[in-house]
Amino acid sequence: MRFLTAVAALLPAAFALFPDEAYKLDYHHAALGLPQRHATFFHQPQRDSKASLIYTLSELGILGAVNPKDGSLIWRQNLNQQNNSTKSFLVPSSTYGTVVSGLETQIAAWSAKDGRLAWSKEQAGLGNVVDLKSLEALGNGEVGPSKDIIATLDGVTATVQRLDGNTGETKWQYTDSSSDSPYGVSMSRTHLYYISLHGSIIGSPKLKVTTLDLISGQRLDQITLSVDSDFTSVADIIHLDAVAPAPILVWADKARKNLKVNILGTKAAQSFPISNESNEVIENIVVHAADKIAAPTHFLVMYDAEDAHWGEVFHIDTGKLSIKKAYDITRLAGKGAIATSVADNQIYYTRIAKGAFIVLSSEKPDVVDRYVLGEFGVKSKDWPAPILAHGEINQRLGKYAARAVVLLSSGDWFLTLNGLRQWTRHEELSYITSATFAELPRKQTLVQQLREESHSTIVAAYLHRVKRHLAALKSLPNYIESIPAQIQNSLFGNGTTSGDKTDPFGLHQHVIVTTAHGRVMALDTAEQGKIVWSDKIAGFTEGETPVVTATPHGIIRVKTNLAHGVYDTLTGNFLRKGKDTVPKVAGTTNVTTVRVLPLQDRVAGFVGEPPVVLWTFNPPAGSTIQELTYRPAVDPVSNIADVLGDRRVLYKYLNPNIGLVTSINPTAQTATFTLLDTVSGAVLYTTTTPAVDTTQPIPTFLSENWFTYSYTLAASNATAARGYALVLTKLYESPHPDNRGPLGTAKSFSSLHAATSGAAHQPFVIARTFFVPEQISRLSSTRTRHGITTRLLLAYMPNSGALTGIPLAALDPRRPAGRDPSKLEMEEGLTRYVPNLELDPHWTLSHRRNVQGVTELLTQPARLESTSIVFAYGYGGDVFGVRTAPSGIFDALGKEFNRVQMIGTVVVLLVLTFVAVPFVGRKGNDMLWGMGQ
Repeated sequence: MRFLTAVAALLPAAFALFPDEAYKLDYHHAALGLPQRHATFFHQPQRDSKASLIYTLSELGILGAVNPKDGSLIWRQNLNQQNNSTKSFLVPSSTYGTVVSGLETQIAAWSAKDGRLAWSKEQAGLGNVVDLKSLEALGNGEVGPSKDIIATLDGVTATVQRLDGNTGETKWQYTDSSSDSPYGVSMSRTHLYYISLHGSIIGSPKLKVTTLDLISGQRLDQITLSVDSDFTSVADIIHLDAVAPAPILVWADKARKNLKVNILGTKAAQSFPISNESNEVIENIVVHAADKIAAPTHFLVMYDAEDAHWGEVFHIDTGKLSIKKAYDITRLAGKGAIATSVADNQIYYTRIAKGAFIVLSSEKPDVVDRYVLGEFGVKSKDWPAPILAHGEINQRLGKYAARAVVLLSSGDWFLTLNGLRQWTRHEELSYITSATFAELPRKQTLVQQLREESHSTIVAAYLHRVKRHLAALKSLPNYIESIPAQIQNSLFGNGTTSGDKTDPFGLHQHVIVTTAHGRVMALDTAEQGKIVWSDKIAGFTEGETPVVTATPHGIIRVKTNLAHGVYDTLTGNFLRKGKDTVPKVAGTTNVTTVRVLPLQDRVAGFVGEPPVVLWTFNPPAGSTIQELTYRPAVDPVSNIADVLGDRRVLYKYLNPNIGLVTSINPTAQTATFTLLDTVSGAVLYTTTTPAVDTTQPIPTFLSENWFTYSYTLAASNATAARGYALVLTKLYESPHPDNRGPLGTAKSFSSLHAATSGAAHQPFVIARTFFVPEQISRLSSTRTRHGITTRLLLAYMPNSGALTGIPLAALDPRRPAGRDPSKLEMEEGLTRYVPNLELDPHWTLSHRRNVQGVTELLTQPARLESTSIVFAYGYGGDVFGVRTAPSGIFDALGKEFNRVQMIGTVVVLLVLTFVAVPFVGRKGNDMLWGMGQ
């Protein structure tokens, strides 16, 4: 019976999202991050597979497989939980159907089909991985599918290892006892070449090429290459072949006038003048070569200038060990990218530039195929350029099918097939630094316009009306064109309204985000998170963390250090640029606003300008401040009290100035939660929780008259098992119904006066602890326009990647413990307190999606009181958005409403009415005639 009562109390929240709205009202951008040139490739997941997948290990250390058909993410693994910029590597191992990653000291093999871990090898004693290659050559001059792995590590002494591709076991190991800086390895059919940079106290550094035996790892030879003053570190190396019949090492002089190429195994480098007829400053040099031993010994060198790119193709004579220039790649304006493919033992270069998709052969300069490159599928205002490409070519019946996956400078990753875009992934969303909701500017209503006309002169009102009618005529064609869609939307409820049109329900709100790469973007929350516009941040410099704020007037402000830019919310047009300055206040000013700063060892309140310390709060001894949580800036409260079953009320403690301080003591494994009045610094409530794992997240949230926090229980000596707790605390003015406590008779109240008089009012506190099945790393709450709708506590659970909306009724601390609820308590909807909180699957707002890396939860009310808009994001994580109705949609017709049936019923009633009129009239006449007789 108690279970049925609990289920009945939670029904509104359980069905806050209708089944037919799942995956329609919500959206998910699964993050990978920007792909790396050396760690992205097309590869068949199994040797007998006909189709290829795209594998990448991104800058963020996220390994994933992407379906080339639609860009969907098949699987992914986050190898870098700290999101640092450590260099990483990825290579295929065709024999065992795996891809092998190298990151820091970890080398691991993953199933290419489903991403499961095949084996892992920790190399902590040997240093970090600086190079990783898959081995095609068998060591006897024969070539087979990639099998084993060659790893280079940069420990105290550099190490080269050959690892078994099936188990990860070390087959042989070569140790470089010198103090040289290791760079990597390259392979031919018979040998392995280890490259290192030898520093010299006197004179220039030198490159060392050590020849190793592929089968035993024994050193066979060592050659020192003189590089003059061209080198300062191994970063000056432009290219090193992975696998080739005649592998090469490429670098350039400092002036970038000459290109130098050494065929590994030879003692000298050949120099080629770089073709640069316009004398442009070359910003980047990229060498494109096929990593296949069976491929021709050709390579392409691409030169990038500020607003142009061009290249050269070279051929290697393996018999004479000489290199010659074959032909030039035409100069094109703007940036461009090259994708190298091997088909039928021939090398093809797919060139992608603005408006151009060109397929070239390495043999001769003739164009194999040419297409006009369509639009990139991004709403960017700065004309992003291709900067990175990977591709493959299939030749059938003399025709070429060339597809390439291309990274743009805007952070968008798209696939094009013969010049036609197939899909786009917005990987720049993986680098969000700040986000805010921006409600679209409302158009002036007819009532407002008529009011303006009534308050002006007759002539001015007439001219205003004429202008209004002319403006209305401009939109007449579009209005007529939209009539069928409006009728369809009215009947079937499946139409959409774009953000630049009327939005009476406030559902088309933009989320404005800034990224670490200096971009600002707008996402439409009602259009599956579609990017409406994107632009570079004015005045951005690398390394800054831009922050965005919004105003209700359709203007957003993006701040970077001491500068800021102002943009139009709707269009993204840049309006102006300003410079922030610190205001200087002359003399004494009466500033009553208190600013609170959380420091490492205390929390301080400041007032005035220059700031004067008003109060300080010190945490318990041995504890440090971890977080300071405030009430949301906009936190509407519709009810100042909770109504009891007997119609009496408990008055809520509603103080807009409260803050929750979280302090931790790692030694004692305790967490202390202190509620402060941030105006006076008075302590309103404090509690210390023991057995807390302080290394795990301790999220908190504060709103209205309640606050909540979650923590991980520390493992004890007796057991290594852990648990996860969620605590909700409510604040009331008095424990007695219909009683407001000391403030009941007060005409006014000031936190400062209460602090000085020693009469600070402390609230009555009720708390309950619930044990949840998994860890919670972020907490928030839904928010509606007037605060009438019941709330959901939003909890993000990183282990399952789920965003859950827990009804506050399920966490009410007034639920009776150790007994069944009374009749009056049941009228309130209270159920018996049970410590274990089972999470209903209906509460999961993310459904079956695996949302990873969320660190922030934003909520925004729509104009509908029933609806709250949720946006979740995190640096290095996913973007997820959903529209929720915690109490159900009570102020709008949902999709489940049968509009056709309603209209049909009205029509039938009208028809019946018209049909019945003659009969009713005849019956009335007959009655009158009968009365007359």
